[in-house]
Amino acid sequence: MSEDAKSAKADAKAAKAKAKAMRPWFKKKRFWALGLIAVVVIYSAVGGSSSSSTLTDSAGSSDSNETSDTISQGLGSNDASGDIVSIDCGTPDALGFRYPKVTIKNNSSKPSTYLITIV
Repeated sequence: MSEDAKSAKADAKAAKAKAKAMRPWFKKKRFWALGLIAVVVIYSAVGGSSSSSTLTDSAGSSDSNETSDTISQGLGSNDASGDIVSIDCGTPDALGFRYPKVTIKNNSSKPSTYLITIV
């Protein structure tokens, strides 16, 4: 092979490498692989938790008398429904959003952490 052919081949290889390096981030495989791993981790964290939903009637409002069905019995959870002092769902604002207020009294002798989900 002549020196010109080697040089041309090396130049073509360098141009291909430069074009590959200049690709946008969303066309690079490593970012898609990291994104896929992140989705799997998030799905397993959110999807792995056990939760039950309240029963709804045909109008779409939730039945507030079914509090025993809404308490999570997942890992590390205890039934703390006896600690609830009051629940006020509030009035809807101009956009229809409600800002509920829940009052809880800690009946244990040590600090407790409460996770409250309102549906």
